[in-house]
Amino acid sequence: YSMRLKMIAFFSPFMQSRKHAYASDLVTSHDLLLQGAFTPGTYRKLYSYTHLINAFAALLSEEQVE
Repeated sequence: YSMRLKMIAFFSPFMQSRKHAYASDLVTSHDLLLQGAFTPGTYRKLYSYTHLINAFAALLSEEQVE
């Protein structure tokens, strides 16, 4: 049991850094998707969801929604 706790503590920093890198990759992919789909300056990304789902919220004009 104590050996298991030591292993978790040993791998925990690596797992945390990988989790942060994955979230950063998702934010980048959201930004690239928006930049490819809309003219810069015509939208505003409100938030990137990276923990429970891979999604983002953006403020678009009515014309862009269609």
